Amino acid sequence: MDAYQILGPFPENGSHNIDTMHVGNTHVALAPSYIQVVRDLQKFKLISDRTADGTSLMDREGRFIYANQTLCNWAGYTQEEYLCLQLSDRDPNYNQATYQQLFDRAFQEVIPPFEFVLKRKDSTALPVEISLRGIIFDGKPLLFGVARDITLRKQMEEQRERHMRYVSLRADISHSLAQHSSLDIMLQRCCEAIVYHLHVASSRIWTMNEDERVLELQASAGISSYHLDTQKRLPVENSKIGNHVREQRPYLINDVLNDPRINDKRWVLEEGIVAVASYPLIVDEQVVGMMTLVAQKQFTEETFDVLTLVADAIAQGIGRKWAEERLENQVEQRTRELSMLLQVSHTVASMLERQPLLNTILAQLKSVVEYSSAILFDIQEGLLVPLAYQSVLPAAVMEQLIQLLQQGPAHRQVSQQRKAFIIDDLPMDERFTQCIQQNLSADAELILAVYRSCMVVPLITNERSIGLLSMAYHSANFYTQHHADLAFALANQAAIALENASLYEQARALAALQERQYLARELHDSVSQELYGVVLNAQIAHEALETDPDEARTALDHVIEHADSGQTEMRSLLFELVPQALAVEGLVAALQKRVMVIRKHYKLNVAASLSAEPACSLEKKHALYRIAQEALHNVIKHAHATVVTLLLAQEERDVLLEVCDNGKGFDPTFSFSAGLGLQSMKERAARLHGILSIRSKPEQGSSISVRIPMGA
Repeated sequence: MDAYQILGPFPENGSHNIDTMHVGNTHVALAPSYIQVVRDLQKFKLISDRTADGTSLMDREGRFIYANQTLCNWAGYTQEEYLCLQLSDRDPNYNQATYQQLFDRAFQEVIPPFEFVLKRKDSTALPVEISLRGIIFDGKPLLFGVARDITLRKQMEEQRERHMRYVSLRADISHSLAQHSSLDIMLQRCCEAIVYHLHVASSRIWTMNEDERVLELQASAGISSYHLDTQKRLPVENSKIGNHVREQRPYLINDVLNDPRINDKRWVLEEGIVAVASYPLIVDEQVVGMMTLVAQKQFTEETFDVLTLVADAIAQGIGRKWAEERLENQVEQRTRELSMLLQVSHTVASMLERQPLLNTILAQLKSVVEYSSAILFDIQEGLLVPLAYQSVLPAAVMEQLIQLLQQGPAHRQVSQQRKAFIIDDLPMDERFTQCIQQNLSADAELILAVYRSCMVVPLITNERSIGLLSMAYHSANFYTQHHADLAFALANQAAIALENASLYEQARALAALQERQYLARELHDSVSQELYGVVLNAQIAHEALETDPDEARTALDHVIEHADSGQTEMRSLLFELVPQALAVEGLVAALQKRVMVIRKHYKLNVAASLSAEPACSLEKKHALYRIAQEALHNVIKHAHATVVTLLLAQEERDVLLEVCDNGKGFDPTFSFSAGLGLQSMKERAARLHGILSIRSKPEQGSSISVRIPMGA
């Protein structure tokens, strides 16, 4: 269609430019100062009625002077009906003063196009973009409006806005699920992101408690507080939500008010709820939770699709968080178990007394693996011998039960196969039940109540089974392979400790034998000789008492001398037999007495240089005394010395003991020197973090010194 120009009285000198206004595909010329003069209204209407845009003319009072057919069709009115309307009828926010300001402004400047929602007769709405110009017809100012349908553009804008919101939602969900925070905080952020980006009334997320078959509310966001308290724990069985969990499919309603599945219509009306969407959160075909949204407008198919992706992401996040928590718990539990095993190992390894060790093993075992009854067996010549037990059963019952267990095939099988053996529910074993009822009928019910789960673990050291650890618990299916691994680790430590205790008992018995031999030798060499001298001189005195009184007195003097020497020897031996005597009289006094015995009995020149009593423990004093005793004994028996020097000195941090002689000496590197007690002296010094030094050459005497720290 050709452009139709509505011209005004423009000056002929052309001082004013002519502007144009688009009306559909038509160009309408505008006069300078943005005022148009219309001379032929019929032609104007003819052009307007043929355009795709809606056009209208309004006066300053807001009355419609003209509306084209397009605008009337949009509004759902005839042209006659439309012209009977005022602008206040078309716009609920109409204000007369504001409109008149806009009217006057249109005659002063170009008003930029603006968006407006056109209210239809059927109460629906149409988005339009309006352009306004001031015109003059018959000398009367009118407002010329052009409305363009922007429905498609708004739909595209809304689609872009929704797409951006969906993208932002998924980004926020991913960010929330990636944070290192607790599960409830993580899910709370997800709920808040859903409410913010989807503009829903509320969002809630529950997680599944499989043990109780209950959905537990973890997070909630939004304005709706409907049944918040009662929905914190939702039982899966016998409930509507349980159906969704079992069916593992979404629950979508876009017309809540008319849906028969919604019982509480009052809540729907009060909060203006239109739509509800519930999504089961599924990981590996297992429901881990539920997500529910309520909205005050309908959900679109696109929103449903996005929520499906969001629900899947949240489900994976829950599954991943649970896996992380399980791993952390396993690591924490394993660390605690290893720490406990290390502590048990130290405790068990530090004990050498057999019976206290047995009780400690059973007590420490309970801190690692729970039990109601535990028995420790030894294996002697293929037979099980009970060593110790702890149980909730009475002692009399346990002793009878142990006799039966010693003969049981399971215990013998474990000792032969050298691996743990677990019975999930012992009373289900007919042979065991019959054996208990036949042999311990009076206590059968009590025993069967305690001995439900059973686990037997071998004690292995040096590739051989030396015993068994038998445990029972009062619940069936209690013991697992993990329990067996823990018990096996402790059993290995116990086996080593028991082996050490056995070696310790053997070493102690050997040491006692050696000590008895040493004391026998000392008694024979010293006290026995003195007693013989007493007897011999007493007989001489008795025979000479009447014939030669002087000889009798001399013999009695010898008796007194031998008795005194024997008493001194006995006191010296008492220090060796009872080390606690050192605590009473001290190391210096003990060494002085030993020197007196040597001087008197062996007629040996001993030069003693002894400091004040050293400030060290009784254990160290005893070791120093033993080393001095052994060194002096070697001098007497082997050195053939005439002079011996004994030195005891306190230095800044150490105690120094030194024994020197001018005897025949020896070569310390020769193997025969080990028979001189040097090895035992070195071991005594090493146990106390001391150092033993030996200096000697043949025919040049010898020197033995030991330096022991005074500290603990």
